[in-house]
Amino acid sequence: IDSYRATPGADVEQLTIPFGLFGGLPAGVEYAFRVRAGVEYAFRVRANDDLLNGSDWSEPITFVYDPNPPTAVTNLMGDPNPENPYPNFSWTAATDPISGVAGYVIRIKTKGGASWDAFDKFVDFPDGATGTLAWQLKVKLDPGQYTMSIAAQDVAGNIGPAEQINFSVEAPSIVPVISVLKPTEGSYNI
Repeated sequence: IDSYRATPGADVEQLTIPFGLFGGLPAGVEYAFRVRAGVEYAFRVRANDDLLNGSDWSEPITFVYDPNPPTAVTNLMGDPNPENPYPNFSWTAATDPISGVAGYVIRIKTKGGASWDAFDKFVDFPDGATGTLAWQLKVKLDPGQYTMSIAAQDVAGNIGPAEQINFSVEAPSIVPVISVLKPTEGSYNI
């Protein structure tokens, strides 16, 4: 089997497998079967030559059909320290009841920018991570205003709705240090 075609449905998909890929059947013969969301399926394959001599069967390959994206994260918060050029973020984990959340697509751009120029990556989190999650950007940001977007991605590759937050990185405050020296009597250094 090297291809299939899926027909969308509610929680049921129809997979069409071209059996013309198997020896002994004419090209274009197809078999359709229904799969349900959240159910584990297994399949195996083998090759046949023109004389219908078959190879050994492959090891079973299992899959769970997951057509649904994970939920959105909630309670997205930025770093309370605006002078931190490596800001910290926290949020309440998204959920995905079928395949589970694999991680998060995190994007950061200069506010008003057309592209996610500061950061645009999938960030892996331990499977099953729940509750409040925390993450720190390892790329230094210049002072300015930014937009951060985060969306959960499940094990099946579905990406959930993105949540966004605007935040600022400020230049560090410079606090002058004033020292008063009391010179030794009779000598002055300037």
